Amino acid sequence: MSTTGILLVTGATSGFGKAIATLFASQKWNVIITGRRSERLLALKTELEQSHGVKVWMLCFDVRDEIAVNQAIAGLPDEWKNIDVLINNAGLALGKDVLQEGDSMQWITMIDTNIKGLLYVTKAVAPLLIQRKKGTIINIGSIAGKESYVGGNVYSATKFAVRWPYQKHEIGFSSTPYPCFANCAWCRRNGIQCSEVQRRSVKS
Repeated sequence: MSTTGILLVTGATSGFGKAIATLFASQKWNVIITGRRSERLLALKTELEQSHGVKVWMLCFDVRDEIAVNQAIAGLPDEWKNIDVLINNAGLALGKDVLQEGDSMQWITMIDTNIKGLLYVTKAVAPLLIQRKKGTIINIGSIAGKESYVGGNVYSATKFAVRWPYQKHEIGFSSTPYPCFANCAWCRRNGIQCSEVQRRSVKS
């Protein structure tokens, strides 16, 4: 395994996720890529291994499926459980209707992916970081989480939720002595760093 580290990035088959996986691989990180489309995962795995000489592990699951998430992370070979960086990238925006004309199925998809999916993956991976007393968790947010746009009502709400655990440490690791998450003192003392990246705040 590479001595640089191991990255796990969700939603790796396109867009930001694919770019993140490619960037880390170019810096000689081994990469765990996740996504819903096995053929795209395989194509990316082949590309990264051939272009950058790193090792790539594929996990094909939908972040909305908590059982699938837990099984995938629990099923990682021991050497791949030494995750150094988790990037919660998987997410989507659907529809631009005003609230009273919105499609409730689109709302459910966004909430299940952008909020619950992020929490499922973080819950599954965080114990691995805590055990090693090191690691970084990065959530890909959006400026829409601070200021909504016309028709972005539910999407903006989901991206505010990405920021929410960082505000008052409302979500805690059950094994910790304090109700904490993200940049709280307990996490820092135990080597866990967490942050949010807003899409319009970085060049891509």
